[in-house]
Amino acid sequence: MGTQEQDNYLNATLYENFLERAFQHDRRIRRGHLQELRNLMNAENGISSTYLGSQEKQLKEVKQRLLKAIEIFISIQPENEELFKLIDLVNCSCNSTDIIIIVEKGLDCTK
Repeated sequence: MGTQEQDNYLNATLYENFLERAFQHDRRIRRGHLQELRNLMNAENGISSTYLGSQEKQLKEVKQRLLKAIEIFISIQPENEELFKLIDLVNCSCNSTDIIIIVEKGLDCTK
């Protein structure tokens, strides 16, 4: 595994951890998986898959999953203003690099 691939795997694992942290409070929601973000990173690097859809579609799905996780956290911690800022960041995100920054901030403010 190369350095970039290791970084991608680590970042995707952080994404999965953030979703899992939120979704443990609502078991009706499908569990998060690191492959969701890895698929987006692959699409951004030109490795596409016909059954996964376009890079834009994958980004949209990742953003929807993050927004749902943030909504769950807000329902638990409505006084946490950092969570509301994350919503704006998700809505403005345009690639996996943005998503990774959001996930890191989300993990920090939901300890």
